[in-house]
Amino acid sequence: MILYHGSNTVVNNIDINKCKPHKDFGRGFYLTSIESQAAIFARRIHERHGLIGKPTVNMFEFMPSEDSHLSILRFDKVDWNWAWFVLRNRYYKNIKETTHDIIIGPVGDDDMFRLFQLFVDHVISKEDVIRKMKYKKLNDQYCFSSINAINALVHVNHKII
Repeated sequence: MILYHGSNTVVNNIDINKCKPHKDFGRGFYLTSIESQAAIFARRIHERHGLIGKPTVNMFEFMPSEDSHLSILRFDKVDWNWAWFVLRNRYYKNIKETTHDIIIGPVGDDDMFRLFQLFVDHVISKEDVIRKMKYKKLNDQYCFSSINAINALVHVNHKII
């Protein structure tokens, strides 16, 4: 399976210690199965870093070994389980990091995070969050959060955009 990572540089070696905490699925190396989504992220990162480097889509092949025994948590849809997992990682900083090697699920957009902020600020209830996100369709993301998971990724190519 080919996965894509948007950056402002070619990523040949992944250092999990350089990954920021408090992202949707916690600390980890994030990829997507959607090349155009990775391109959007590459442009954003390039701009965020003061136009240093070049927007780059890195392509990785996910090739787990037979003995890797990776623990995978998958969220197949936008629901309260996914929302609560993201809320805990983004807003509640004292939550323990996940024990899963890979987390797969929807990537939140600005509308979702405005909704989450209203919940955190006690403006709306859990039920309001569930009702408002019921028909939301979001792109996917893969968070590789352990050395074992990252070792299953092989950089196969990159494209400067």
